[in-house]
Amino acid sequence: MMNLYALQTEINGKDTTMLTLLDSTTMAEVKNQRAILGLLKNQSEPIIHDNILYNPSFIDFFHKTMLVFAEFTAGTHPITSNGFMYVVDERCKTPEKPDQKDIIGSFEVITGVVLKDTYVANANYHFISEDGLFQLPAQIERVLFMALV
Repeated sequence: MMNLYALQTEINGKDTTMLTLLDSTTMAEVKNQRAILGLLKNQSEPIIHDNILYNPSFIDFFHKTMLVFAEFTAGTHPITSNGFMYVVDERCKTPEKPDQKDIIGSFEVITGVVLKDTYVANANYHFISEDGLFQLPAQIERVLFMALV
């Protein structure tokens, strides 16, 4: 399970809270901008979706990691028809009927084959929700974390 770290920093002379997937020691060593989920917009407000200025570099990296998801799921959830396979955050309490905020993205499926190049990110996905930080299948979280360090 991924951890979220709120690191205090200063940007342009202003105290800022940086939300990152790496602890301060690891972040100082690797200096990977993709590990920064975003910045809090208002320092006195809680860490919630609407109070985060998301890092485009992280979002792009996160969704590119979802392409690996297609490799891991091929054959594990066979779909025999044409349609779409939705990648649903594991925090979702109703995965059979997820809310928009719980759908990470989707792949097109033709005759049961997940087409890796058809991945579309869901712009309404919440990386952080009232249920906490995103949760992915363990093997995908490992891929994501290993790419950050």
